[in-house]
Amino acid sequence: MSARPGNNHRRIHYLDLSIQKWLLVALVAMEVALTVIAMWMLYKALGEAIDQDLYRIHLADKLSVFGYLLREGMKVLGVVLLVNMAALVLADRIWAYGVNCILRSLTTLIDAALQLDFSEKAHIPCNHAVLVQALAWRNAEFFRIEGIRHDIRTLADLPTTSKEREEVANRLKKILDALP
Repeated sequence: MSARPGNNHRRIHYLDLSIQKWLLVALVAMEVALTVIAMWMLYKALGEAIDQDLYRIHLADKLSVFGYLLREGMKVLGVVLLVNMAALVLADRIWAYGVNCILRSLTTLIDAALQLDFSEKAHIPCNHAVLVQALAWRNAEFFRIEGIRHDIRTLADLPTTSKEREEVANRLKKILDALP
């Protein structure tokens, strides 16, 4: 029996339009260039095959034009596959670099938060939605903590009247509500 998740599904989108847009543009440009180069290579091979066949005197030792074109086509296909594999490796490295830059900035922010440092000492470049949300969280936490500090400073004097005790109780309740 498996537990079915409720309506609180976590939706993870691995989209980074700034990187993916340029990777897609580069891929399309590379494929167009590869297609043009492959067509040119096959055109040259076909021209050579026609020239060899045109000036051949004896038909007995004739090479098959189909076999020749098949060999040349396989060479072209091998080059296209090799370039595509290199492009995949390069795209992976570009993607990993982008993700690692984001994670380094996020790790810096988290490490500071673990030390309860919500100040803006370290400059975090705000070039990704995750970092924008993390910086907004840091700023919200900074203001929440400042509010708690202010409320605690107002409690420095002990209350003497019942009205002051009620105000102190309300401030303590507000502080407890602000704690995670």
